[in-house]
Amino acid sequence: VGIDDFTLKQYKAGSTTFEYNVGGKLDNLQWGSNYYLFIAKLQDGTYKTCRLTIYVHQGGMAEKGKPVIYLYPTKKTNVSVKVEPKGGVTVSIPEYKNGWKVTALPDGTITDKKTKENYPYLFWESNDYTQTTDTSEGFVVETAKLEEFFNEKLEILGLNKKEIADFNEFWIAEINKEEKPYTFITFYSNEKINEEAPLTISPMPDSIMRVYFEHIGLDAPIETKEQQLTPAARSGFAVVEWGGKKFKWK
Repeated sequence: VGIDDFTLKQYKAGSTTFEYNVGGKLDNLQWGSNYYLFIAKLQDGTYKTCRLTIYVHQGGMAEKGKPVIYLYPTKKTNVSVKVEPKGGVTVSIPEYKNGWKVTALPDGTITDKKTKENYPYLFWESNDYTQTTDTSEGFVVETAKLEEFFNEKLEILGLNKKEIADFNEFWIAEINKEEKPYTFITFYSNEKINEEAPLTISPMPDSIMRVYFEHIGLDAPIETKEQQLTPAARSGFAVVEWGGKKFKWK
């Protein structure tokens, strides 16, 4: 979950609440998204879990929100992955440090060489200090129809059904938080995302699909030129990445 395991010591049996403190000085809270997973083992041997995300941002700041990287080699392969966003890597799973060293299987399973733990993808986030979104080219979508929109556009951009479902699960809920009837969406070109966050993978993949987008909640439709998307297809050792920019509104 991005933080060290923690066992609650000061707890009385039968209590229904507990207190867990977070903060920069405690080294368990940082800029960006902080993910926590609380697990309680009950007397009957069952478990209850609760997930919590805390966002901490400076005024006007955005972040590259939940970019995830899938690896699909044609055979079991040791892979080195480095991503170098301009805002630095603020959150990562597994731990990033100076890059990921993993073993990847054709079904997408990723094993971190250091911890030996398995992951469905590599996760990272970064600070993003750009303040505005260019609305001259993109799409205006009824927010209620985002799933239909993303299903169509992400398939064009090379994502499969599982990856599209992962994307929709996170981003549609995120966009709906703004409670706007319309949403402006624009996708980055490959050149722009490669400039914003260079990605280096060894051995070199046969195909790389990086999907990154920005959005703005709208009270009414705006005029924009419809964006033309370039179809993508995977082949051989394929790498797929998706993510987006999250502005922090006051």
